[in-house]
Amino acid sequence: MIISVLNSHKHYGRVEIVTDSCSKLWIEKLGLPFESIKTDLDELDKYDKNSWALGKIKAYSIQKEPFIHVDLDVILFEALSDKLVSNELYVQNFEPFDIDTYSKTYVPYIELLAKNGKDLPIGFHDRKHALNLGIYGCNNLDFNQIFCDSVFTFINNNENYFKTCVPLDKLCVVWEQYFCAVIADKMGLSIGTVIDPNYKLATESGYTHLLIDKYNEKVANNFNEHIKTTYPEYYESINELLKLKDTKLS
Repeated sequence: MIISVLNSHKHYGRVEIVTDSCSKLWIEKLGLPFESIKTDLDELDKYDKNSWALGKIKAYSIQKEPFIHVDLDVILFEALSDKLVSNELYVQNFEPFDIDTYSKTYVPYIELLAKNGKDLPIGFHDRKHALNLGIYGCNNLDFNQIFCDSVFTFINNNENYFKTCVPLDKLCVVWEQYFCAVIADKMGLSIGTVIDPNYKLATESGYTHLLIDKYNEKVANNFNEHIKTTYPEYYESINELLKLKDTKLS
């Protein structure tokens, strides 16, 4: 989180985080250079916690100007190119369904939603590709609002049913990354991507998406040492937080 935020701040100067009131207490103690710490995710308490991507959609939905949303396991070692950010929408990569890995991830759940879902977005049955939203940059705010509204409409009218027949965390990629793709296609948006769909590593072109590597002990230790030597003040902030882990923050 520290490396992700500091790199984004270095390249863009303005960084905010959208979280909930509980998390805000410990995030403030890190002392990162956030322009603001918003607590709009408090509004998601009524939803199932397994719908893990809903916080991202909420964060997108409150934006009033063109923006880049960066997952906390994404690190921008270089600023994104002017060519990329000139698109109406720019994301990590396309996830085309003619690649077997992506097809297995999405198609069974798309078929489930097609059979039993209500209020699916226009173009839902096209089944061409999804978009990896490790990074989500949007200059078309009309599209952004339509996309976010479609997700919340779907969740409000379907969550109770689907949690009785499938783990909700499995559906997140559909209503987050597939809804985004089909709506953008139907609206004819220009879409830029950071990396190719066939990328071999999560690190390319100055862009790092840790994905499952963030659970690797060696990777964790490397980050620990990097913070300790490069940002010792933040390393100390982390240690102070760890001392408080069994104590209520105030």
